[in-house]
Amino acid sequence: MFHFSITDRRLNPGGKSLTNRRRFLERVKHSVRDAANRHMKSRAIADDKSEAEVTISRDGIDEPQFRYNSTNGTWDVVLPGNREYIVGDTIPKPQGGNGSGTEGSPDGEGQDDFRFYISYDEFVNAILEDLSLPDMVKSSQKQIISYTLRRAGYTTVGTASNLALEKTMIMGIARRISLKTPKLTQIEELEALLEDEMDDERHHEIEDAIAELRRRADTISFLEKADLRYNNYVKQAKPITQAVMILIIDVSGSMGEHEKTIAKKFFVLLYLFLRRKYKDIDVVFIRHTHQAAEVDEETFFHAQDTGGTLVSSAYDVMYHAIHDRYNINEWNIYMAQASDGDNTDSDNVACIQKLSLMLPWFQYATYLEIGHNNSGSGFVPRASNVWQMMENLQSAFNNLAMRRITEEAQVIETFRSLFETKKAPVAA
Repeated sequence: MFHFSITDRRLNPGGKSLTNRRRFLERVKHSVRDAANRHMKSRAIADDKSEAEVTISRDGIDEPQFRYNSTNGTWDVVLPGNREYIVGDTIPKPQGGNGSGTEGSPDGEGQDDFRFYISYDEFVNAILEDLSLPDMVKSSQKQIISYTLRRAGYTTVGTASNLALEKTMIMGIARRISLKTPKLTQIEELEALLEDEMDDERHHEIEDAIAELRRRADTISFLEKADLRYNNYVKQAKPITQAVMILIIDVSGSMGEHEKTIAKKFFVLLYLFLRRKYKDIDVVFIRHTHQAAEVDEETFFHAQDTGGTLVSSAYDVMYHAIHDRYNINEWNIYMAQASDGDNTDSDNVACIQKLSLMLPWFQYATYLEIGHNNSGSGFVPRASNVWQMMENLQSAFNNLAMRRITEEAQVIETFRSLFETKKAPVAA
């Protein structure tokens, strides 16, 4: 029998340990998120999948170290060639020169920024870490359970279709070996007796006994009923957690390129988050001007149509989508809406009526209002009619969250603030 070992000497990316790299990214994840915010304005998260350069302060990667303090404690030092000093003498400090220069670092280290590259997946994971959809399981669904079959070992009874052939053969071989072993031992003992001197009659008796034992060993059946083994399956409860996210984007004429870019980047992050975090989730895309339509992903992010503003038209499309395809008692329904807040005044009453009807159906709803920067002073100091409408609804429904945003660099943190996982309170 030959024994050999295989050693994998292929280098990890950049010659670094992947485990150490993950630990390092965990330590500097806040710096990575800050870098992601800075890159948000120029980086297309969905399209550009190249590596990203991340720059963090060197202070952020310092590790604690143990060092000797040379100013305290008792030191015994032997200096060869000493002819001037004895124990207890104080050595004067050397005088500095007359030259000039820049002041050095007291600890000998510089303060240059540290730069490294992270992959596209690491970049996205740093943004989407610790996020989740709130209240995924509806209270009404806690009583709705589906069952799946799970393997649970073997059984001695069952149907032919569940016969575990390999296990059955193993049990048959084990039985034959166990039944043959005593007989083979007896045969060996009798064969040893034949080597002794004895009369012919005794010799023939031993030979006949050996032949009978061999015959009985050879006639052991190949399979017995006791050898049969069947795959065993048990039912395992599996709660139903069906979910749908409805995305509503305002593409009317009041939404300029700046506002549309922010809205699209917000929805790109949300769509990427849903696809990475949840294996099976429906996404409904709705675009609206003075008219609304349910569209596909490509049209939602890239179509160029524009027009007036009628927010209630989007709520009509959302209502019909839920009514036709998503039973409110069986589905977890979420909504995310982005707009600049402008709407036809006469349409606000219809919006309140329709959204008031649907908000109780939602597990969670978010509204993102996008405004202009007013000479660096932040969000334009005015309350849009849609924002006022949402504020009134928020006072009646606690599953509605609202955010305002003015810059592309604010998209990531705004997104995280809306979907950050809520931690359970710690009992006192």
